[in-house]
Amino acid sequence: MRLATTRLAKQLSAYALIDNDLTFCARAFALAANTTVRTRQEKDESRPSAQQRMNQLWQAEPFLRHGATVANFDAEDRTDQEVSKAALFEAAVVTYGRCFNTGTRTSLQAKIFTGDLLAQRTLHEQLLNIRNKHVAHTELREEQSIVGFHLVEDRNYGKRPNMVMGITYGRRYYPDDSRLSEFSAHCNAVREKYLRPKLLEATKAFREQMLAMPAEQIEQMPPFSTAHSSPGDLF
Repeated sequence: MRLATTRLAKQLSAYALIDNDLTFCARAFALAANTTVRTRQEKDESRPSAQQRMNQLWQAEPFLRHGATVANFDAEDRTDQEVSKAALFEAAVVTYGRCFNTGTRTSLQAKIFTGDLLAQRTLHEQLLNIRNKHVAHTELREEQSIVGFHLVEDRNYGKRPNMVMGITYGRRYYPDDSRLSEFSAHCNAVREKYLRPKLLEATKAFREQMLAMPAEQIEQMPPFSTAHSSPGDLF
């Protein structure tokens, strides 16, 4: 078996990779949509009350209370299902963005969102915006950690911090299930309306190219080999 090195062959293999990525995106979004998590009310009810949190603070040694007690009142409290839902969503968003990144392989362009895909343009722009401003980078105002304190009068030490409180806001957001399902359908629409026809077109063109190519030119192509870098090289 020979390794096809023509431009058409590389384009065909690139389309196949993108098709695989979009299939993954559609499935990951759908799995996220079907992952059950707590409602807002259930989350609020599961949090320790303000009194419970203050009791934790006052159980600390007096010197620590008045000196430099650290109280992270908004610690990580997600369930395994909520972690899974966020992970699936972020993996799908990153993979979707890769399909449209220019690089060493053929990539999709925003100009494909015309005709039958015109209605998908808004969702495409939303997904890339989520990737750029939330998943791959942190640009949302809500994504921050703040530290606040207030001073109290201590008879031995004068004014001292009563507490140092670290509060983490807004990491690992994910949309509601209806929007996740919408993103899944969007990926399938891109595959069916654009990528699959391009794959068929490239496959036919490549076949005709091979049939027209002289045997001696084919013989000069390198033998097919499975030797290549793998995830194991990274892990």
